[in-house]
Amino acid sequence: MAYLSYSAQDGLVTKVVDGDTIHVGKQKIRLIGINTPEIAHQGQPTQCYGEEAKAYLQNQILNKEVLLENDPQTDDVDKYGRSLRYVSVEGVLINRELVRLGYAFAYTRFKATRRDEFKELENEAREAKRGLWAHCEVTCKNNYCRTK
Repeated sequence: MAYLSYSAQDGLVTKVVDGDTIHVGKQKIRLIGINTPEIAHQGQPTQCYGEEAKAYLQNQILNKEVLLENDPQTDDVDKYGRSLRYVSVEGVLINRELVRLGYAFAYTRFKATRRDEFKELENEAREAKRGLWAHCEVTCKNNYCRTK
């Protein structure tokens, strides 16, 4: 794992691919520490709450300036070549909000500075039946959750 020092950069969100992947300029960004249900791609159907997660993210950040921050405990880039970042807009950490509001799961398979915080927020969303927790059948195995 490549350990990096903390760094941040600003940029304009030009595209929202799904609930946890965006483009900032030509750079592909994967939001660190979360995983949202998939939308239809490569012949796979949309998972429950995938479209809602994408719509929420679009509403929050599309065509807005964001702050991108790496995590010194995480690789800089994932296996698909996407930069792994925390994304904030107007002082709000979007990764956190997606989990808190029930649009995303805490992605705990990999080490990240905010992993425990996100897991706690996921538990709160589950107990309060927010978002996908109210509308979807969820299965979890080996620290990885998904909807059907």
